[in-house]
Amino acid sequence: MIISDVVMPGISGYDVFNQLQEDSFKKNIPFIFTTAFSEKRDQGIAKVMEIQNYLIKPYDEAEIINCIRKCLDII
Repeated sequence: MIISDVVMPGISGYDVFNQLQEDSFKKNIPFIFTTAFSEKRDQGIAKVMEIQNYLIKPYDEAEIINCIRKCLDII
């Protein structure tokens, strides 16, 4: 599982995600995005990229645990 911020120095979380999607061995790694961006535009980008696991900061412990469970299909 990868938990990545959207904004990072040198590369965006979206770019990391896209690179993983190009690798048949890595594309099924569960991926969670975290971001301080709560604008509809940013959420729209995630939707277009079919990103299901998108947490807006600040998030609480229950939110991250639920997202991890969802990613690992252990709800």
